[in-house]
This record gives sequence, C-alpha cells and structure tokens, in this order.
Amino acid sequence: MHPYQIMPPLSPKEYNALKADIKANGVLVAIEFDEHGNVLDGHHRLKACQELGIVDYPRVVRAGLNEEEKLAHAQAVNMMRRQLSQKQRRIFIGEQLKKTPEYSNLFIAKMLGVTDKTVNTVRRKMEANSEIPKIDERRSADGTSRGRPVSVYNPNEKAKRILTQPQVVERMQKEDWSNPAYTRAKINQESKAIRKNVAIPLSEADCKLLCADIQGGLPEIPDESVDVIITDPPYALKYIPLYRHLSHLAARVLKPGGSLLCMGGGAHFPKVVETLNDSALLFHWMLCFITTRTAAPLHWLKVSSHIKPIFWLTKGRYNGDLVSDLIHAPPMKDDKDYHEWGQSVEAFTQLVERFTDPGQVILDPFVGGGTTAVAAINKSRRFIGADIDQKCIEITRNRIYNLSPKSS
Repeated sequence: MHPYQIMPPLSPKEYNALKADIKANGVLVAIEFDEHGNVLDGHHRLKACQELGIVDYPRVVRAGLNEEEKLAHAQAVNMMRRQLSQKQRRIFIGEQLKKTPEYSNLFIAKMLGVTDKTVNTVRRKMEANSEIPKIDERRSADGTSRGRPVSVYNPNEKAKRILTQPQVVERMQKEDWSNPAYTRAKINQESKAIRKNVAIPLSEADCKLLCADIQGGLPEIPDESVDVIITDPPYALKYIPLYRHLSHLAARVLKPGGSLLCMGGGAHFPKVVETLNDSALLFHWMLCFITTRTAAPLHWLKVSSHIKPIFWLTKGRYNGDLVSDLIHAPPMKDDKDYHEWGQSVEAFTQLVERFTDPGQVILDPFVGGGTTAVAAINKSRRFIGADIDQKCIEITRNRIYNLSPKSS
C-alpha cells in the first residue's frame, strides 16, 4: 500500500466498477497530491486513469502539511466520502487517538469529519481500558502547531515546482493565498526592495578615478572585480574601434554574470554590435533610452532620433534581477554643463538602480563629465572611472566632492 492509503484496498469487483465509471464519466472527484507529487487521496482513481490512458484528470495539490497532518487529512477525506459503519468510524477514531492523544476532541473531530461527542465516547472507553493516557491539557482545534493546508487546483508544472519551496507555502498559509506564482513574485519583490535599500556608507577609497586610455587595457583594475560597466563612449565612426577595447576590458574585469551597458548612437548600429561582440561577452539584449530633447538630425539617413540604444552584453549567463528595457527620463538643465556629450543623471540613475545593489562596483571607462559617477555615488555604489582627458577627471572629481549626502 502507498504511505497515505489508509483505507483497505477496494475489492476487484469494487475497483472494476470504479474503473468502468471513470471510463464512462471521467474522474468526478479530484485526485489529491502533496507538493512533492505523493498521492494523498485517490490511489484507485489514479490507477484506473493510468490503465485507461487518461492523463487529463482533475487534481489538487495540498501543500504545507507535515507527515502526521497528511495522514490525518487522508483519513478525514476517506471517512467523509466512504459509507462507513459506526463501528468502522470508531476504529479510525481510536487509531487517531493512539497517535495523538494530546489533541482535543474537537480537533480530532474536525480532522476526521465526525462529531466531538463521538470522539469523547471513544476516548473515555480507551482511557478506562488504559489504551491511551489521560491528558488534562489538550491541544485545541485552532492550535498554532497545525498549519492550514494550501490547496491549488489543477496546477501546471510551474506551479508544482514553486510549491516545493517552503517559503512560498508558508506565505500562502499566512496570507491565505492560492496562487503560487503570485506568492513567489511577491516574496521576490519584497526581498529585492530590502536588498536595494540597504544603507552602505562610502569612503574616499570607494571612488577611484584614473586618467588613462582604454586602449592600454586599464591594468590598474583587477580581473573580475567589477559588477557592472555603465558607459557612454563617443559615437562617431572614427571611434568605433574603441568599442572593441571596451568589450575586451569588460571580458577581463567583469565578475561572472556581470553586465556591460553601453549607450551608443543608432547611425552605426551594425558596426557597434559587431565590434562589441569581438570578445568572450554574450550579447544579451538592447535597452532603449527615450530622450525628450531632440538630437541633431541624421540628414544622410533622414532620421530625427528621440531614442538612444543601450547595448547590453554579459559575461556568461546574466545573474541579476528582471529589468525593464525602457529608460524614460527628462533632460536636466545641467546635462551639458560638464561635458558636450553629457547625459541625463536621472537616466543613468535608473540603470544603476536596476542593475546593481548598494555596495557593488560600477566602472565607467569613458567617464566624461561624471554622469555615471554621480548616479553611482548617490545610490551608495562603489565607483571606478577612467578617461583619457585629465580635465574630465578633474571635473568628475569636483562633482563627486560637491555631492550632498543622499540616502539610497
């Protein structure tokens, strides 16, 4: 017998009658499983379905029960459904009292689908015969030690997998929710909010600025020491070879699973993608930054662009959060005050928040006027910036120095 098949097997005559009924009418009572796929109720129905080749039958998953509770549940549903004599019912009550004499009469009655008066009659007789001990203080029917089972009807394969996660079942029990995917998403959302808002104090050592040419490989930066690269290289055709150096730098300094987010122009899109792919990095996706400020028209292409592509490559498999691929931020008055190609701090702040956690390391090897640096420091991320122009390094250093303390 199966571990939760507490009732005697059907006789061949009874089983054949059940099988014939299922063939004619289908399964009318759902077959019950626990979150690990073990059958709690419906062993004969399942066997008949397997023999008849029926795979689409009603099912329900009961999650969050311990072994004792699974047995009690199996016993209860069978007692409520089967036509048992008074003697048979009292035998089952007696078996339950032997296992859990500390449970109150009302608790056992609710478990087995009988009256507490019947349980009390059986208990007194068993106590008198010394079959069970007399217990003065018993666990009540709403005792906290017994969890409410989570019931999910006809779950798909994804829901079944989610129900094997204890934290999901516990939350569903607590909130009385019935959707495993929603529950897991809610847990992940809350966990992410906590993780993203951890206060990490930064020191001067957490912001490093280098006057250096990316074509030299930036050897000052150790291998696999950077979580994310967020950068905005120059877009003109003559600068496209720099993207190859950027790609090779990212392949060296990014941690496994880390991301390179490279803003670029659309005019040379194919060449940029081809050049960035010249390393061990994997092209992952493209984000779109919608700009409300009109860029200079591309007359030779007859395009007036209001977007900037952000090329997203990863070192191995991406291991971060689910993120939106749309960046929408208004221009700021001082965007161009620090560099002629300056970008919106708000847009880069969105990238920082989406792709990193407080305390992680961000690199911008084309630091320019320091937009990435300001976004990173304001959000308690460690920062490394590099630029071939010493003036850009000094401008960025002054911007960071003049930042007012801001919480993440």
